[in-house]
Amino acid sequence: MLLSHIVTPAASQVSIPATIILHGFLGSKKNWRPVARLLTPRLGPIVLADLRNHGESPHSDTHNHKAMAQDVFHLADHLGFKTFNLVGHSQGGKTAMHMALERGNRINKLVVVDTTPASYDLSLFHGYIDRMKEISAARISSLDAAESILAKTIPDGLIRRFLMTNLKMQPDGRLDFIVNLQALEGAVKSLDAHTSTWGFPFHEPGVKFEGPTLVVRGTKSNYVRGKKEALLLSRFPNAEIVDLETGHWVHHEKPKEFANCVGDFLLDSTK
Repeated sequence: MLLSHIVTPAASQVSIPATIILHGFLGSKKNWRPVARLLTPRLGPIVLADLRNHGESPHSDTHNHKAMAQDVFHLADHLGFKTFNLVGHSQGGKTAMHMALERGNRINKLVVVDTTPASYDLSLFHGYIDRMKEISAARISSLDAAESILAKTIPDGLIRRFLMTNLKMQPDGRLDFIVNLQALEGAVKSLDAHTSTWGFPFHEPGVKFEGPTLVVRGTKSNYVRGKKEALLLSRFPNAEIVDLETGHWVHHEKPKEFANCVGDFLLDSTK
């Protein structure tokens, strides 16, 4: 499938490869517009893409990193990119790592944002999807009503507002989600039951990406710690880890600092 995407023009007199940015679970390309605006004056073309079952991209019953990786390679082919930089957060970071391990010759530089190849507790995602399904069934027409439903089990206003970016007014006047909730719920449930390939698929020893890799980690997040960090470094031995004082949504909480470290990394000709 061809993913919905936005391409920002290259900065003048910049000759580095294009950069494709991949959002996290229940996110979309519009979550990354503030960072893209900060990066555009420094970099080559920037592509913001909606992964399958998210944003304005097509829906599919299949939702796993292998399929998402193929979608992004297809997008790169469509745009004429033989090699490119790749930035991914959370789910998008896992997809980016999959791509680097599968066809590393096409990845110029890799940026992974607060995730690793390890498995994670998905209980929070179950709660998010349950509340989102409740909103869909309630046939409401106001954002305040939607937030009230989310607030039943999601105390963090940042997360509620993040989830609400997926709401869109329908022709009949009700608000509903543009993500494919059925497919995403199925992916989370099957991963919990260890029957899904949505989890990171590279278990073979020796599969590595040795290209330049930056890992941006939130100091208030536990996603890149201990054994998870060790697993990451075993697959990406040249990874450099940079800490920012944030939680899991690093790019949202500290957009300027994030854009600075990513821009410096992508422009550094010694890496």
